[in-house]
Amino acid sequence: MLVREIMSAPAVSVRPEAELEEALQIMAERRISALPVVDESHAVVGTLAEVVLVRHLLEPDWRAHEIHPGSGRPIASAVREIMHAPATTTESTDVNELMGSLAGEAHQTLAVVRKGRLVGVVSPGDVLRALWLDDQDLIGDVRSAFHDYDQDQWDI
Repeated sequence: MLVREIMSAPAVSVRPEAELEEALQIMAERRISALPVVDESHAVVGTLAEVVLVRHLLEPDWRAHEIHPGSGRPIASAVREIMHAPATTTESTDVNELMGSLAGEAHQTLAVVRKGRLVGVVSPGDVLRALWLDDQDLIGDVRSAFHDYDQDQWDI
């Protein structure tokens, strides 16, 4: 199985100068765990993971700590201030090898690039969905694969 067969495309992305609130809204509305960060030419320049964003936006609760309200760390305002180095792969990468390299890595969602430009994203969730097909999905895939053949001569 190759990345191009299971990746989510088109990818949702954010620019480095985007406000953190914008990234939060995108991630919450689309239920995604990481955003590729792209420049004006759509080249991937970073990754914004939900855990990093939430950790940054979430103030410590003074009731659980011996701190005074409002005495927390300074809050960043732009994606570029908290994004990580880009984590990328290509469409022709073997998914088996990809999963092996993701084990133990900090990045669980990778930007998929073609000629240096973002074309999709891939995560372990994409792999799980590809491994599990219900009967109707499987029948649809088989019929689609053999649509040029005389369907009166076979049945699923």
